[in-house]
Amino acid sequence: MTTTPDMRPLSPRLHHLDALRSAAILYGVLVHTATLGVTWPLTLISDISGYFRMGTFFLVSGFFGAMVLQRFGTAAFLKKRALALLVPLACGLLFLNPVTNWLVWNWHNPPLPLQDFLRQAWAGSLPFPRNGPMVWHLHLWFLISLTFYALMAPVAVTLARRLGRVVVPLGDRLAQLPGWLCVMLTAVFLALTSLGLRGFYEIALERILPHDGWNIPWLVRTTFYYWPMFLTGMAVFHHPGFAARFQAVSLPALALGATAVIFTRETMVQDGMLWEVVQLLTRAFLTVSAIAALMAVFGRWFSQPGFLSRSADAVYSIYILHFLLIYLIASALKPFDLHEVPRFLLVAGLTIVGLFALHRFVIKPSALLSLMFNGKPLSSRKR
Repeated sequence: MTTTPDMRPLSPRLHHLDALRSAAILYGVLVHTATLGVTWPLTLISDISGYFRMGTFFLVSGFFGAMVLQRFGTAAFLKKRALALLVPLACGLLFLNPVTNWLVWNWHNPPLPLQDFLRQAWAGSLPFPRNGPMVWHLHLWFLISLTFYALMAPVAVTLARRLGRVVVPLGDRLAQLPGWLCVMLTAVFLALTSLGLRGFYEIALERILPHDGWNIPWLVRTTFYYWPMFLTGMAVFHHPGFAARFQAVSLPALALGATAVIFTRETMVQDGMLWEVVQLLTRAFLTVSAIAALMAVFGRWFSQPGFLSRSADAVYSIYILHFLLIYLIASALKPFDLHEVPRFLLVAGLTIVGLFALHRFVIKPSALLSLMFNGKPLSSRKR
């Protein structure tokens, strides 16, 4: 199974999608700054995030992934993706996350020396209660999911070609609908697809996956949940007519999705299989509707090169490194005993500004650091 390289020039850069991806990543800094401990209304930052942030990131990644796959073919695409995803993942897991988890522990629990923390964490003997967002992958789980999506992207393209009599007419019909209806139907389809993948997980994988401290079941469930959104990004690239209709603010879809989410959260017992099914469907429906609206808004206001679209490389560095810097800065400010609101604003602001500077003056000029944290090939630095 291969795809043939397309040697035609790449399509003009879609600056609004670059800007949207950058905005989603920068919003993640706010989400993870909130893990320091916040109360309402700052808790809304994390609550809202689950309905647009990572779905947006994966859909836009699917669009650009399809572009690179068409341009370079399967072999080169997989090599590029392996370098861009697996090298930063390995460096983050080895050099960043152990220290970050230690800082998280010391912020939320009685402090431990680094050596004692690492020894006890490896042995699974950290004392209870283990407060704080500590897990071996932390925020880098998205690189694991993207690796799976990259491996499956050529398969998806091949299947779409073989099922062209079904796939192409479906895209054509969606492209003929009003934008609001196209978004609604796409959201329904993606929600049902995510539910189907969850069902596959429960039937085929739940019993055989290890249920230990490695968090593998959560990684698999989450990867399956966002996979249809990545594939939709690929469809947006390959079908311009569908793309034009899908990038729309569908007020009926947004209203229906928001109402369903709020109503079910307020009226249902949040436990059991029925709740999981309803929660997945309503969340996926609202997420897809929100992504379509964001694409339309950014297409309207960020269609030209600007700060966000030009920040694509920098925000990658920011996302890889931000969790560590958040807790470093917060730990340094701890003696000042700041109220949560000024602490949140100060830590988030210093993290973003500091990492933009770190990328510009330290990572970008260094071939080695660009490889480690951006997945840039060393050969690309040669003149």
